[in-house]
Amino acid sequence: MTSELENSFKGPGFGVTFLYYFALAAMIGAIATIEIKHVSVHSSLPYQIGVAFALPFAVINAWTKRGKTLSVSVNKKNKFERQLIQTLEEFDFMPSAEPEQEDGVTYLEFRKEGLASFLAGTIYVAIADKEAVIASRASIIKRLETKI
Repeated sequence: MTSELENSFKGPGFGVTFLYYFALAAMIGAIATIEIKHVSVHSSLPYQIGVAFALPFAVINAWTKRGKTLSVSVNKKNKFERQLIQTLEEFDFMPSAEPEQEDGVTYLEFRKEGLASFLAGTIYVAIADKEAVIASRASIIKRLETKI
């Protein structure tokens, strides 16, 4: 796939994802400590506990939820698209929008249905004549690498 197509799918990497989950978890940990322990906002204890809670939480989430792409060689575009849809349905991902065509490239989007869609994220796919790019969370891409 051309690097331009692959670069258009670049999601947040480890650093941005880590900062997001760290800030969120540290804030929740500090607020929970203030409420549970009945300590002052000016005390350092809530923030120490918040950071201690946030570090492992952020590392784990950043590692599994960072954006990642997978490039795949394609022999027959339509056959690959059918195979990909079948594989993603095995993972409970369904097409969430109609396929779009642009300059000979087919763009697809897949999500889980119901409440699971909030936790599972979205899978973005671009299929050209010779190659395809799949973009999603690293944990999903890792599972797809063994199936495709």
